[in-house]
Amino acid sequence: MKRCTKIILAGMFAFLVSAGITAAQVGTDGNLAYTFSTCQADNPAANNPETFVIRNRLDSGWIWTASADAMIMSRSGGKTSSLLLNAGTGGEIFNSNGFNFPWAAGPRVSIVHEDICCCCDLEASYFGIDGWSAVKSITVPAEGANFMVYNATAFTLDPGDKVNYYYISRLHSVEINLRHPIWERLYVLMGFRNVELHEELHATVNDMLYLNDDNVDNHLYGGQIGMNVAFVNTCRCSIEGVIKAGVYGNNADVTMQIRDRIRRGDATNHTAAQGEIGLMGIFQVTERLSARLGYQAMWLDGIALAGDQVENLKYADPKPYMGGTLFYHGATAGFEFTF
Repeated sequence: MKRCTKIILAGMFAFLVSAGITAAQVGTDGNLAYTFSTCQADNPAANNPETFVIRNRLDSGWIWTASADAMIMSRSGGKTSSLLLNAGTGGEIFNSNGFNFPWAAGPRVSIVHEDICCCCDLEASYFGIDGWSAVKSITVPAEGANFMVYNATAFTLDPGDKVNYYYISRLHSVEINLRHPIWERLYVLMGFRNVELHEELHATVNDMLYLNDDNVDNHLYGGQIGMNVAFVNTCRCSIEGVIKAGVYGNNADVTMQIRDRIRRGDATNHTAAQGEIGLMGIFQVTERLSARLGYQAMWLDGIALAGDQVENLKYADPKPYMGGTLFYHGATAGFEFTF
């Protein structure tokens, strides 16, 4: 995960440099006419046919822009927690990083009201993915195995026993932002975001439920800042980028129950961080309809993960362990409509 973090930070730095270069680019054409928004009409360049500025696609000239995308994302991260140990040697048979989550798909929708007040645009968006799930089946070796919970042996399993682990993860995000133009192709944004992360880890031994409730919820609320920039802006297509970073209060809770033992769990508050970077290519199909294809990456830190709780949750003080980090990335495709 440290490597992923470095990659994200390097990408953000490159994004900032590129944004600065792009924002300084100005196009001239004495034979074409461009539509300017109310804010741009006050720009002297808008009234000079020799030196006017190419309009930023972020300011489309329409009042509303609605978009709908399909996302396909991968999930990776989490600490290494021992779930199953060899009873004879003490060696690790399986840990929480052994789950291979497949790519999962979900929707993303957004709407933008341009120039709602003081040259600012108002945007709201939502995305959600429910389909991350992983299954791992293990046959206990000849030495037997120790089934781990609360960083201790909960049960000793016999040779030949079959252990099945089931891991589920869901992510949802809602945000609302104000965008303000700085240059022709560069907008800054500031807003509020809510991120909901839910995870479950279950285990059966010979089809009998052993770990029947490792349930973790993260409720993140906080502010974010960022930038939108148009790297390429022609009459029919554009390439745009976005970068966001936020600090959140995370109200997280966990519950865990082993077979018929008492259910343990608690809640806690913790500071979390989030970073996001995206690139989108947009091709105009008709006057109001455009096709979109892009890439998005997101990083979350300071969260509770189901796989981390098995080794780090304490029986005497069962507050969720909050040292988790996740990285998501993938492709998006869809359409946007202006009206």
